[in-house]
This record gives sequence, structure tokens and C-alpha cells, in this order.
Amino acid sequence: MKECGQSRKDSTHPIASSSIKSLRIAAWNVRTLYQAGKTAQLTTEVKRYRLHILGVSETHWLQSGQKTLGSGELILFSGREHNQHSEGVALVLGNYAQKSLRGREPHGERIINGIISDEVKEHQHEHSADICPYK
Repeated sequence: MKECGQSRKDSTHPIASSSIKSLRIAAWNVRTLYQAGKTAQLTTEVKRYRLHILGVSETHWLQSGQKTLGSGELILFSGREHNQHSEGVALVLGNYAQKSLRGREPHGERIINGIISDEVKEHQHEHSADICPYK
């Protein structure tokens, strides 16, 4: 996200890391993951674009939790508490992001927070990935 006075080039500058040169993050409104085959489509796109973290909106999943897919991705999700399959958000984490995950905080059906850590030399830096796709 750009701040006032920040160029697009500045806002996409790679994150320094001892193990990777840049962190590939994207967001996608999937319209629903509450249909057969949708998670397979999701993992195909994650691999296609070589993403480390994918923020997903409109999952239509209930409750909050996490799922590890057969392909290795970890999905952290947060949705409605009741039986209405609407809204919902998720973070899809590839292997690098999974190793760096230090915590998650679901905040209802519209916001999920994932905390990742990047160890650089003797110092540990934590970064927070907030996904809030709704206005």
C-alpha cells in the first residue's frame, strides 16, 4: 500500500532477508471457497505466481482456524460464527511464510492478522500482515 508521497517503486521495494530476496504477497477476492475444487484452484494460482503469502477475501467459510492442504500450503481463516456462508477472509502461506509464522489473530469475518518473523543476523524482526478486504 502506498502512503502519501510514496512512489509505486518505493512501495514495492523488496524486504531484506537472509534467505530470500523478496517476499511475494498478493490479494484475491475468490468469491467463495465453499465449493468443491476451489482450494485446488487456489493452490494452483499460488504456485503459478510463486507467492509466499496470499490474502483471500470472500472465503464463505465458517468459524476461524487453520488447514494444511495436501500440496503443503497452510490456510489461516476467519469467518462468520453462525451458519450463514458469506464473507470471510484467509491467509494462504507457502513454505517460507509458514516457517516464519509466529502467530495469528482472527478478528471476525472481515479481518485476519498473521504475524511473521524474519531473522536477520542476531536480530529478529516481526512483521504483521493484516488482511482487511472490506470497506
